[in-house]
Amino acid sequence: VCTEDGISVAGLRIFRGTTATILHVTNGDVLNATEELGAVPTSKGLGDLTEPGVTIRTALAVRCHSLLRMFTHKGKTIGVYLVQDASGTTKLTLWGVTADTLVPGQNYDVIGVKTKAATPTITVPGDAGATPDLPMEIEGTMTFTKVVALDAPNGGNGGNNGGSGDLITTADGKLSAGLALRLDTRCTVASEKSLWEEVRQHFGDGPYDADKQKLITRALQGTPVILSTNLRHTSVRSVRFDFATPQDAPMDAHLRSLYSQLDPHQPYAVVSDYSVVPVQALHCCYDPRMRSWQEVTVPACSFMPLKRHDVLQKFRGALTDGLKLFGVSLDDDALATKSLSLLEEPMKPRAIAAAAAHQTPGVPQSEQQKAQASIAASLRQQQQQNRPRLRTVALVAIAHPRSSKDDTDRLRKTADTLAKVFRTQFVTTVPGEQEAAAYIDKVLCQNGRPVDPDCAAIFVTPERESRPARWLQAECLRRGVMPEFVRGASGDRRQKLIAETIKMRLLERLAVDPVKELSLINEVPLLAKRTTLVVGIDACHTHDITTGCCVGMLIQPSGNSMHVQFWRNHVRGKEIEQISNHFGAVIAAANAVAPIDEVVVFQDGDVYAELESMKARLPPTANLSFLCLHKRTHVRFVHRRGNKDANVIKGAVIESLTPTIVGAGAATGDDGNAVAPNVPSFFLQCHDCFMSTARTVQYKVHHTSPQFSMTDLQKLSFALAHVASPQSTKLPLPTRCAHRLSAIAERLVDANPSFRSTMIPEPLNRRLWFM
Repeated sequence: VCTEDGISVAGLRIFRGTTATILHVTNGDVLNATEELGAVPTSKGLGDLTEPGVTIRTALAVRCHSLLRMFTHKGKTIGVYLVQDASGTTKLTLWGVTADTLVPGQNYDVIGVKTKAATPTITVPGDAGATPDLPMEIEGTMTFTKVVALDAPNGGNGGNNGGSGDLITTADGKLSAGLALRLDTRCTVASEKSLWEEVRQHFGDGPYDADKQKLITRALQGTPVILSTNLRHTSVRSVRFDFATPQDAPMDAHLRSLYSQLDPHQPYAVVSDYSVVPVQALHCCYDPRMRSWQEVTVPACSFMPLKRHDVLQKFRGALTDGLKLFGVSLDDDALATKSLSLLEEPMKPRAIAAAAAHQTPGVPQSEQQKAQASIAASLRQQQQQNRPRLRTVALVAIAHPRSSKDDTDRLRKTADTLAKVFRTQFVTTVPGEQEAAAYIDKVLCQNGRPVDPDCAAIFVTPERESRPARWLQAECLRRGVMPEFVRGASGDRRQKLIAETIKMRLLERLAVDPVKELSLINEVPLLAKRTTLVVGIDACHTHDITTGCCVGMLIQPSGNSMHVQFWRNHVRGKEIEQISNHFGAVIAAANAVAPIDEVVVFQDGDVYAELESMKARLPPTANLSFLCLHKRTHVRFVHRRGNKDANVIKGAVIESLTPTIVGAGAATGDDGNAVAPNVPSFFLQCHDCFMSTARTVQYKVHHTSPQFSMTDLQKLSFALAHVASPQSTKLPLPTRCAHRLSAIAERLVDANPSFRSTMIPEPLNRRLWFM
């Protein structure tokens, strides 16, 4: 649907030419009315109820729009409904009714109506002995239109302008195939005011003298703007005031049709391509995240998280009114769904120990509690066995010649304090990164290999993110030494806090088992029977190069291990080949540890082109499950709690309401033409979101193993989001590792071009050195 004119709501404008996605909804979980509904009564009795405390003895013909709520009063169940007629809509409380509930969409005659004071609610008193007549259905089919607010002196509490009420349900649960507006519409959003209106607001109407012309030019120069006639992004170079009429300005052809609408007193902007544009046709857009004017198209209302749902409902209402001219209607709440399931939060040993601590003495434990305690004990035992020991640590303070005496003393003092905490004698101060690498090679390595597999080097330097620091980090990894960079601190308390933080961080990064804190076999029982390799893949693209990484986690009852590959590609068009080759290397390394039965791939991003080439890299007996994680989707889910909207809670799984078309597939239809396959997908909320609006990750399942069900994949994804972090995270651990490693590897290879993942010796290459 392409809008002819711009839509303006609450100071925001979707410009002419914006494309909105309109689609059919046929999913079995969509709730909407499909029965043949009665038409809205033509009477306007509700509009006459303008005074409080008035009782109407005659019957009022109303249409039940929806059920708002139910409550109990003196043992009776009372219903509150939203009713409407030709004058508008309001609330109705039924104290006495012959039927159990009113059916939304049906017409009723209500007798004995009394208005309540100071509220727009109308009630039917039970003591009046009035009951509505039996429901009578009127033949014909109607489309849901926008609910018109009741214009009453006491304040109408009718529907909002967007026509969004509560869910409209039917007794038989039938489905509709009406049109629905998706919430992931992308469009250009900018301020409703044009530059000319802002100039008039600050500098008044023209013409302007020389001083004001300088002020206006200075205010508009460099401002990124949108040309409302073609949505082109540009910026203002300068401003001209030497055109008496619009016809005198050398404007482009598409702007000449605006001659009759242009103000003759306005200035004209010279934009980035040196074309002349009237400031009346230019609009600004602002990105509050960057706190600067922006030059790119943004998702609709993405910068208003707290009010996004209400604003989008207003846009939907505006589109509904416009589409009526073409005979097209939009359903209210067409994407509302009850297809919501909750996954049980994985149990960690700490949580089980905390639950046991609150156990009442003398009360016997249940079988489930005993099983959980047994699992927690085995996990703690495995953690103690696999816990790394920091026995060899070197402290190096890097004080460059340009550093002041105070900075040098601070770095040296911090290194001495950390050396006491780690109880090491390897501490020194060097003038540069090359001298630091030579010292590490001298005290921690022998013949290019570390003397201790759990050794680490801590560098105290003020430049942790510089290219020399990245070069030093790559050199330590090449020698099998875990590097850590910290800044100098002057206070004793600050230095001790840094020491404890570094100790915990090094122990986490040197861990042999990446998922040591959770029993995945207990969360997904299928893993006990099948040796599974979970692979996360991501790539970081720049204008010249592509840095990709592949992180595999081998899950088996005897213990888990990690296998990492990253690479750099300089040739465009070779990305799929590079991903397939390194995916095969991870498969080979994991298969050498234990024969693989299942491979689950979490691809970061909505990319699936390498799926076919990955199948050729699998062992003959292994099955493949391939999922794409679309983490920047523009779909937002809100959980309706009474009259408020809240984020969905952690562990919520929402089945996708619409299938995903992924392009032409191998299947053919009756006419012999290729048919695009439908990919099942679901949305999984893995983390709590207490601020802003939760951005739920969409999982698109492009290929499934015959052994793994959709529920198993959901449980595995949710469980992997609870490891290697104090709280649950947005992405499962393999994808999070791949995303993190791709950014770090890009900077490491940029500082040390010869560095590759194959240069990292064991056992460091199987640890979380990049987290």
